[in-house]
Amino acid sequence: TTPRPPLSNPPGPLCSFYRCYGFCLGLQKSAFEGSSWQTCVMSDHSIKSKQFLIQQLREVAEKETAWLEKNRLLYTQKRERLDNLIRERGQNGGEVSAEEQKLSKHVTLYESKRAGMRDIASGINREEKNLAAMKARRKKKKEPLTEKEIVKFAEELGYDLEPIESSKSKRSSKPEVRSDSVVEMWRDKNEADVASARHKQASAKRRLAGQLNSFSRCPYCEQKLTFERSHVDHIHPVSKGGLSEDDNLVLVCAPCNTAKSNKTLRAFCRDVDLTYDVVVARLEMIGKAV
Repeated sequence: TTPRPPLSNPPGPLCSFYRCYGFCLGLQKSAFEGSSWQTCVMSDHSIKSKQFLIQQLREVAEKETAWLEKNRLLYTQKRERLDNLIRERGQNGGEVSAEEQKLSKHVTLYESKRAGMRDIASGINREEKNLAAMKARRKKKKEPLTEKEIVKFAEELGYDLEPIESSKSKRSSKPEVRSDSVVEMWRDKNEADVASARHKQASAKRRLAGQLNSFSRCPYCEQKLTFERSHVDHIHPVSKGGLSEDDNLVLVCAPCNTAKSNKTLRAFCRDVDLTYDVVVARLEMIGKAV
């Protein structure tokens, strides 16, 4: 048989991943010495170090994804040829041939790189969560609202506050709701709920933006995907117990999001003629727990 060309030289992402990880964690070490993670003051230096780490991981993930996509068809061909050789050797007996050894080396290389890509995607997801937590802790340290701001906010909600003469009476007083504004308050509450839902959807979409850096296609149908045209989908539907957590959320194209609706992933793949195992492999590659 004509020998097949070897897989192209990989960019060494695992080596770069751990080198980048160790370097950036070293930058952060000085910001946390002498205090625990929960009690230390989050400085601009530590947040910038975390952002630098995430950026480096995304660059590694982009190179790794490009290499895997480039060699995917060749890997499939070599995997089939290797399985045939192993099957023939099992039936006829004999020793392992040089071709089988070479194919086994190439196949093992690709599979190890694919597993490494999952580690990188998981690392990016974990570090983005850590960065969000760091920013949230810093936000909590802002100055509390002034008395004037609190009164203004209460009046906007429809409360009629009695004049307060002293701090003692201020603590004991309770806001009185105007009876003629009950309908307006419920209407405002409904509008606020809609706005809150839209805000949560937009916030989830921004958190998932890093997915497009490692895989810029719809993980369901593999169509080209941009952030502006992407939709947020629950892999396991909310109506069937799915949670609105990042591990269960994914950016997909509008047609797939509409077609999937509240279906399970397996039912959706069956209805639109997609291979379920292939879709699951792509979701796992970008760090989703399916």
